[in-house]
Amino acid sequence: MDNEQQGGSAAVGLAFLQGAVIGAIGALLLAPRSGREFRKQIKGYAQQTGEKLRTVAGNGQDALQHGMEEGRHLAEKGRQILREAAEAGQSAIKQERGRPS
Repeated sequence: MDNEQQGGSAAVGLAFLQGAVIGAIGALLLAPRSGREFRKQIKGYAQQTGEKLRTVAGNGQDALQHGMEEGRHLAEKGRQILREAAEAGQSAIKQERGRPS
């Protein structure tokens, strides 16, 4: 999965959580319950939402870690290409200097 897809997935996950929280609050406010039941239900929804947020945050952290590793790999590959180009240039200079004029 590329970074653009991961970012889109995270946005969809956050939108889903926002909708779930708004829906839960609406349901709680409109449902006839005693104060104790209401508080217990709010606590349950808060715990579920916290767990979902931790999951989304973990997924985002995994995506960031993957992106950083990919960046390191590309940087190392670029350094290797530059080293090879420099060595080839130095070799060509040495060959030209060794040729009679």
